[in-house]
Amino acid sequence: MTLLVLQAIFRPNLPFNLTAIAALLRQLGDQVLREQELGRILTYATRAGQGLSVAEFADVATAADPERGGTIAMTLAEKWLAEGLPAAPGGPGGGGEGHVAIEDALHDRFGDAGLALMAQIRLITSSASLRNILRAIHRSTGIDEVRQGLEGLAS
Repeated sequence: MTLLVLQAIFRPNLPFNLTAIAALLRQLGDQVLREQELGRILTYATRAGQGLSVAEFADVATAADPERGGTIAMTLAEKWLAEGLPAAPGGPGGGGEGHVAIEDALHDRFGDAGLALMAQIRLITSSASLRNILRAIHRSTGIDEVRQGLEGLAS
């Protein structure tokens, strides 16, 4: 598995290749082992500086585990953001403390209306606050909830 991932990292069309490799993980009967291998795949890809968008990151995780993949991907992204790692999901190098991951999530969930919030979010430098914003985006039922959360940070 590791060799396949390392080969895929240096070839074009990384998200497609990783998604195909991650789908092989479904054959593992042990849930814990599947999650560990998925974490390894995503870690290798982000550490190699290839960067995956938040959507691609989630697609790879979902290919490995259709029921829990999205949750696993978000848990890894939040963990890396909390640790201040420079290669969190969202592009090569992570895009600066999670801002790119947040931008991708806002765009995926709310389109241009979500992107309008980025000017305010870029002013935030605390990794804990950025992690909370990313969580709020994924848990919210609408953009107004995210806006209210941002207003709460400003006060």
